[in-house]
This record gives sequence, structure tokens and C-alpha cells, in this order.
Amino acid sequence: MKKKIIAFIGVVVVMMLIGAYWLFNDMFPKAEPIKQLEISMLEAVNLHNNENKEIVLSEEDLQKLINYINSAVPTRTMSINDYPSVRPYYVVELKTAERRFGYMIYEDNGTAYVELPYEGVYKIDREVIEILK
Repeated sequence: MKKKIIAFIGVVVVMMLIGAYWLFNDMFPKAEPIKQLEISMLEAVNLHNNENKEIVLSEEDLQKLINYINSAVPTRTMSINDYPSVRPYYVVELKTAERRFGYMIYEDNGTAYVELPYEGVYKIDREVIEILK
């Protein structure tokens, strides 16, 4: 009888864990992956900081920047602002034939993020900040 009670409690605990995982994923979904871009797809590039100071990158650094953006990891944080509240931040606008992509890159508590306004927040390699400074 004791074994049946322990088994029943074990089944209930497992079911609760599965339910919590399912609920957590529905309530806080990860942002969609960032669309992969290539430098050859770009028609226009506009880079500036939050003080509207233009940033000029070499083609090599621009390729590194695009690689960092392409490898950004989605978080469970959705973006609900036009601009991040953290300063400084860097604005990356990339235009292809089909669409204009706007990214905000910033560092917060030692972690670098790329944010797509009203879409999602992604972790990105901290080295990207050094490219944009």
C-alpha cells in the first residue's frame, strides 16, 4: 500500500512539472530567431548611437556585426519600447530589397543584448559593443 501511495505522489509531481513547463512556455515564449542576413543582401546601412552620432564601419567590421546579430540567442523577454531604457545604446538599421531591419544594441549588467522593437530581446556576444564604440 505504501508503494502505491509513493508511486501515485510521484506521478502527480511529474504531471505538475510537465504542466508548469507547458504553462511557462505559453506565458513567456521565446522571441522568434532573427532572420539571417548577409552583407550582399544589404542596400543601405545606417549606424548611430543614442546621441545620433554616426558610426562608420569597415566592410570587415560590418560583416562581423552581421554575424553577431545572426548568432543572437532569443530570450524570453519581449520588447515593448521604441528604444531601450539603457544608455548608451547603438542603432543598427539594415535595409534589404524586401524589408528594413532596425536593431538596438546595448549592454546591461555585463551582458550585451540586441533588441528588435516590439519583437524581442536577444543575447549577443559582448564583442559587438567594441565594434560599435
